[in-house]
Amino acid sequence: MATFPTTGATQTVTVATAPISVAYDATARSYTITSGSRSQTFLPSDRDAATSTAQLTMFKRSAGNKTDALALTAIGTSGAFTYQYVGAGYWQHTEEGTDAITGTVDAFTYGIRTKDSAMPRTGFASYAIDLIGIESGYQPQIAALAGSGTMDVDFAGGQILFSGSGLRKPATDVPPYAYNPNFGFSGKASLTAGTAAFNGQMTVDAAGSTLSGRFFGPTAEEVGASFTIGTGTAVNKTVGTITGRKRSGDVNTVFTPLADLVGTQSFELAQSGFPFTALVQNSRGTQPGEVVSETTAYNTAWATLGFDPAAKSYTFDGRTFTPTNVVAAESSDGVKTYRQVDGDKTATLRIYTPNGSNGSVALTYSGFADYMRLQQPATGTTDAVVRIWSAYGAETLAANMPRSGSATYIGQIDGDAYRNGYVAYDMRGTSSIIVNFGGGSVSGELHPIFTPVGGGSALDLGGLRIAAQIGSGLGSTKANAFQGSAVEMNNATRATVQIEGRFFGPTAQELGANFVGYWMPSTGNVNDTLWFHGVAAGKRQ
Repeated sequence: MATFPTTGATQTVTVATAPISVAYDATARSYTITSGSRSQTFLPSDRDAATSTAQLTMFKRSAGNKTDALALTAIGTSGAFTYQYVGAGYWQHTEEGTDAITGTVDAFTYGIRTKDSAMPRTGFASYAIDLIGIESGYQPQIAALAGSGTMDVDFAGGQILFSGSGLRKPATDVPPYAYNPNFGFSGKASLTAGTAAFNGQMTVDAAGSTLSGRFFGPTAEEVGASFTIGTGTAVNKTVGTITGRKRSGDVNTVFTPLADLVGTQSFELAQSGFPFTALVQNSRGTQPGEVVSETTAYNTAWATLGFDPAAKSYTFDGRTFTPTNVVAAESSDGVKTYRQVDGDKTATLRIYTPNGSNGSVALTYSGFADYMRLQQPATGTTDAVVRIWSAYGAETLAANMPRSGSATYIGQIDGDAYRNGYVAYDMRGTSSIIVNFGGGSVSGELHPIFTPVGGGSALDLGGLRIAAQIGSGLGSTKANAFQGSAVEMNNATRATVQIEGRFFGPTAQELGANFVGYWMPSTGNVNDTLWFHGVAAGKRQ
């Protein structure tokens, strides 16, 4: 309910949720809308042809200083705001008094409901959705909201996630206040067990709200929901609806596991500081086989990992690795090795999809890649190696990142290392990463173990203590990324590590962090410095 003083003073607005019914009389072709003790019937003669559009049918009734208006979305099988089984409606009642204009706006969805017994209980679906809303702001002014987005549903798990964007338009062409014409919305909801209904929360820009809805059509072909924003003393008040239809064909949703993705994918990889080069038998070396390690400049060819599920191929560093490049002897259920040899150049790509076997963590929405490019010239003493490790996968959308609470991600470490004057090392180990979503901080421990390639005694130099912050990573501010550093658990200064990570899965079920650094020796001999880089992959407990 709203009161707008004719003096121009600040309006008074309240919002609330209440049951509403829509009755259609097929004989009279009339709609009767009832909310509590209020009711109004709209006849075909009340249709306002001047304001009706292809998407909205408008009705208007006036009596004295009272006006009732009804807007209903049109019927259709395609296109925005037109649906076959669900409709959205807005009933506006206004009374013009001497000192103020008062009124109410009821937003609702209605239609042919999906029977509870016909509601899908397995699989996933994605819906293209439309949002309509009416917003009251800081000044005696209202604005209309219109937007679109995507709603993803996990029928088995009962989870719903959605997000989108749109435009707001004030009621007057020149509003008496500054406003942002663009807005974003997002939210999550849970299916009510055994029914076709759901309840949840959403936000429009930074304002939170409650949302309730259900599915429509014989087998949940469409969806409808209504929401309110700004209960209590909040300045901005909004009511609105979301309607949508199921997207057809093979569609990826935010709930789709990495192994079930359809269509070509382009996964973003780490973009700064993480690849590095090791120079074997370098001219600066004093004996054959000596290793000298260095960081190398970032290459844009390392920005993304391409994946084609149909062809079962990966694209990286300007190369496409196909099933014909698989090295069976170096592959298993959890890792697949691809190799291409071009003259004196060898490129090896290992795709890790840990499945819980052999002590690995079982990942669903993420994995990690290990790429090595080696050049072995016929003459000379320099064999240049480029080695890149990076996590990848179905990243958590910024809108779906948890905003409160904390979680621990337990996982594994994989990587490699080089020590000046010694052989190369394989790096393995464990990780325990603690995330405070409310405060945006990341802590915990990395505990790598280094084993010389070709055999020898493993090195356990202890743990590394993490200090990082969500909202930073990949060279820009990202709500689903973090960036920071790690030092030795005992606060010694021998280790210097950079760490950069992202969250994966519908609501940050998994975490992948790339890290690179060096460990100074206790001997004081800089030639014993251990350079390392790799990935920590974990699952939320």
